[in-house]
Amino acid sequence: MEKEIINLSLEVLIRECLIDRSRTNTIKVRSFFEKQNDNNIHEVFKYRKFNYDFIDYLALYPDNSIKPSYKEFGISLCNILNLRVDKKIETEEELTTLLNERLKELSNIKIKEELFDKFPYIYRDYIDGINYLEKMEKNNSKEEEKYFYKCCLRRNFKSFIEKQVELYSRFITRRYDYKNEIEKNNFNDFIKDNFDMNKVNLYVQYEILKQAINTKDNDRKRNILNRVDIDSIEDNISIKTERNSIINKDVLKGIYEKEKNKVLSLYKNVNWEIIPAGKEYQSVKIDKDTKVKRTLMNQEEIDRLTQIGNKKNKFYVQTMPLIRVKGLKDYQGYIGYIYKNGEVILDKFFESSKPYTAIGDAIYNLRIENFDKLTKLDKKALKNNPNVNRIVHSKNWQKKVNKIISKEPTEEERIKTEEIIKKYTKKKNNY
Repeated sequence: MEKEIINLSLEVLIRECLIDRSRTNTIKVRSFFEKQNDNNIHEVFKYRKFNYDFIDYLALYPDNSIKPSYKEFGISLCNILNLRVDKKIETEEELTTLLNERLKELSNIKIKEELFDKFPYIYRDYIDGINYLEKMEKNNSKEEEKYFYKCCLRRNFKSFIEKQVELYSRFITRRYDYKNEIEKNNFNDFIKDNFDMNKVNLYVQYEILKQAINTKDNDRKRNILNRVDIDSIEDNISIKTERNSIINKDVLKGIYEKEKNKVLSLYKNVNWEIIPAGKEYQSVKIDKDTKVKRTLMNQEEIDRLTQIGNKKNKFYVQTMPLIRVKGLKDYQGYIGYIYKNGEVILDKFFESSKPYTAIGDAIYNLRIENFDKLTKLDKKALKNNPNVNRIVHSKNWQKKVNKIISKEPTEEERIKTEEIIKKYTKKKNNY
């Protein structure tokens, strides 16, 4: 799973982490970031503005470089166009569609009152533009006036609307170019020269942890938590967050342990472990309190079961499953064979030291999308579940299994199976 990009508040960095926090230096440092960001935007969109709409946040990238925040750019664009959605926007394509719908509505604005009601941010730009131009005219600064006209602000309302639609249409269609532009360079050297890196690290660890807390998907949450490095934080430093909460190493350690335990609790009952490709099955070590079936057999019976068991193991090798998993706890001794059509076969692996494993337990068949949920049930509940097909080791059991696993998958089934397997394989990387 790809590492997350973490947003960092420029306000907190400057207020809490600057080495020299004098007013003069604070203005100088903020101006540096504003100028860099202004140049990036102008390079792509050929647009300048006197108020800075895209510089409240920086971003920590997976390679630990700090750059302008593309996420903030997207959020600011939504705010400017007054885009409000009730559900999470899943894709960039969906976002583009919604932003273009707002642009269409903006193009139909006819009066100032309507602009104020539907696009308050752009209305503010309109008023600020008028005020600024009047001021420039009084100062007779034609060059400044011309420059500000490049901001697409017009005293003529109809012209202003047209230019705003043109401007933000460019922002929408070329935002990927902006993303590429801001990723060319980073601020790391400047930050090292001007900021207390121990405090920066404390703040970075806090923001990584905060993102993990706000993430609902447990696999993503675990991936983000794995990135937190509490030991790297110095003992005797503290800073205030955006909400003026005081944080230090001990505070973050407590939060981290709490979140880590939450995630671990979701995986502690995992009943399966992946068998790496090319590796042979190895029996799970049995706990002392685990009941194990023991049967007294004569040598003739042992030989018969050994022959049957070896044939069973060979049969499953020949079926060429995409992946194999071995059972733990309630499913000790079982192997899960997962096939490209999404069918899962659970059967006992034959072990020569346990002859009864040749035929002693039933086969279970279920779909991969139900596998994780259903195999958290005990075997009695699994047996009675309507989504599970139970097969006994009769003379024709191999034909029944072959019929199930040989069904050609649809393209949708194949893709879904691969996605679930990919996700499932991540779960073996426990803390």
